[in-house]
Amino acid sequence: MLRHNYLCLVFIFLMPAFATAGISVTPILIDSPAGEATKQDIRVSNVGNETAYVTVTPKLMTNLGKKNEKAIAISDPQKLGIVVSPQKMVIPAGKFRLVRFVFTKAPGKTDHIYRVDIKPSVGDLIFPQDQKSKLGVKLLVGYGVVIIQRPIKINADIQLNRDGKILNFTNKGNTNVLLAGGKQCDAKGKNCKQLGPKRLYAGNTWQIKLPYDTPVSYQELYLNEVKTVKSK
Repeated sequence: MLRHNYLCLVFIFLMPAFATAGISVTPILIDSPAGEATKQDIRVSNVGNETAYVTVTPKLMTNLGKKNEKAIAISDPQKLGIVVSPQKMVIPAGKFRLVRFVFTKAPGKTDHIYRVDIKPSVGDLIFPQDQKSKLGVKLLVGYGVVIIQRPIKINADIQLNRDGKILNFTNKGNTNVLLAGGKQCDAKGKNCKQLGPKRLYAGNTWQIKLPYDTPVSYQELYLNEVKTVKSK
């Protein structure tokens, strides 16, 4: 499944010290409707205590939400559908840099979805001369920024089908929809349960087991649209 960010941990045991090339990235999700600006900036801030050397790699996401989901790095921006610059940065501690992306393809009939991997690295640890033990740790935290290019004509079509306590969602539209969460209460209208969220991509299905046999309500979100759907 596509994650909006990921964590990369690297431990190097040397001496008692803790160095970070900590970065923060905003935003980590960019949802771009067709017809709006084709370029936008991503802010990468160095919140660590030493200079961060950052690499930026754009990838095309395919078969989203399925077992064969892939993130493909394509060197040709025209084939990839997006160009990102710069792809290498040196950010001093406490400073920030901007990464700009520009779409190279027009919106299609369905979503175009990309992931931009932003990863820091650090140099060698430096220790005081009187340090005697030999244990050290480096921690690297990277992000995968998700960029969604919506189709020209959006058709958000989530269909529900219920079999007892099993509720099935099917996205028969051409764009992804965030099922932001649901709610179900017992027959007396009490003991209400919150049901988890799920981003459902075009052509995908999702199944959830319900706690009760009672009606269910779910919120659907896409772009600035909010819709509540119910199942008896």
